[in-house]
This record gives sequence, C-alpha cells and structure tokens, in this order.
Amino acid sequence: MINGLNNYQGDAEVDKKVTIPGWLTSESIHKHFNGQPIDFDD
Repeated sequence: MINGLNNYQGDAEVDKKVTIPGWLTSESIHKHFNGQPIDFDD
C-alpha cells in the first residue's frame, strides 16, 4: 500500500490509501518490454 498521494493540484492527500495490483512488479514490466504480455490475473 502507498500512503500519501498528490491530487491534480499537487496538494498532498496523506489520508488516502491505494493498493498496488499484484501484477505490477518490476519483473512483469521488464517482461512486457521484452515481448511478453502482462498477465493481469496474477
């Protein structure tokens, strides 16, 4: 989880939490740029 984002005006929204999807990893991004599709079901 990431705690703290900036809104469209650049102001911090420190009480807003988001969850990074499991498929969003450095490995999956690397594979994507090297010809393998991202598996969004992971």
